[in-house]
Amino acid sequence: KEALAKAERDKTEALQKAEEGLNEKEEALHQMLKEKEEAISSLQKHVDHSRKVAADEKRSLIEKHEEEISRRELQLQSLKVTHEEEMEKLKHSTEQQKMESIRVEVLRREEEMKNELLNKMKKY
Repeated sequence: KEALAKAERDKTEALQKAEEGLNEKEEALHQMLKEKEEAISSLQKHVDHSRKVAADEKRSLIEKHEEEISRRELQLQSLKVTHEEEMEKLKHSTEQQKMESIRVEVLRREEEMKNELLNKMKKY
């Protein structure tokens, strides 16, 4: 009887130790699960932040490119206007040169005609 009672106590004690061991393992598993969930959450926050930073940088780069394009379009427009003004000046200058050339030619011919007249008058 005593041996049976001791065996029963030993069995109960072994079961309690096994249950305690299982409880410890379950707690350890719960702790590992909690740590992994925290790590996942931290990584997700990092990913979200990285995406936001990348989106901000992309937006900033796009804005800079758009500003550069606008600046260059204004430069181009200014160059076109300047070119048109220069062409107009050149056209005007060319017209003036033509008129001056004609005036000089007319004066030269007048001088020639005067000289011819003077020569004719000298003969008579």
